[in-house]
Amino acid sequence: MKRLLESLLILLFVAIPMGALAAPFLPGQMMDVNASGPNAVGWLGDYDVTSNPLGGITDVFCVENANMLDSPNTKYDFYHITDTEVASKYAELAAATWYANWFVNSGGSDDEKVAAQVAVWNAMGMRTGIWGTTAAVETIFNDLIAAYAIDGSDAYVSDWALAVSPGDGTPIVWGEIGQNYLVQNPVPEPATMLLLGIGLLGLAGASRKKQK
Repeated sequence: MKRLLESLLILLFVAIPMGALAAPFLPGQMMDVNASGPNAVGWLGDYDVTSNPLGGITDVFCVENANMLDSPNTKYDFYHITDTEVASKYAELAAATWYANWFVNSGGSDDEKVAAQVAVWNAMGMRTGIWGTTAAVETIFNDLIAAYAIDGSDAYVSDWALAVSPGDGTPIVWGEIGQNYLVQNPVPEPATMLLLGIGLLGLAGASRKKQK
């Protein structure tokens, strides 16, 4: 009986962080997104999450030019890029994740964020080329497009997810009112990592007892 209780306790500690990692991909999660300048191709070029319950999401990229809802406090349904619901847009989103991932590893200047956002729009077929922005953004954008032509892949689809608004658990309807985003997959919060550590310590303790 004691061994059974020990095993159940260990499973509980391990399962809690695993559940926390999987939780963001659920319907109807709240996420606050705000757009700001500088402008690019006639639209605001910098989208950021101001608050969310998912942990770790900061950078987001607009992937559809539907109208934004009046309130930034919006519910979203979250999908893996490889989910069947996203299949019709997989090729476009895979390219978009390449540009988004480049920005995350680029140093993060305003010009780079806007250039990456325009490249994402370009990949999604929303805008082609670039206009109405600074020379620096245009240079970065052109370099990005050229780099993807050489090194394009779907290597980063697992690093990003699709947030679809409105989040009501219904099938995705591209073009309906609301605005969809490419979001970084959540990073586990410190509390989650602590639980994982406790679970691993429990495993180690159980192993020692068995050896005795």
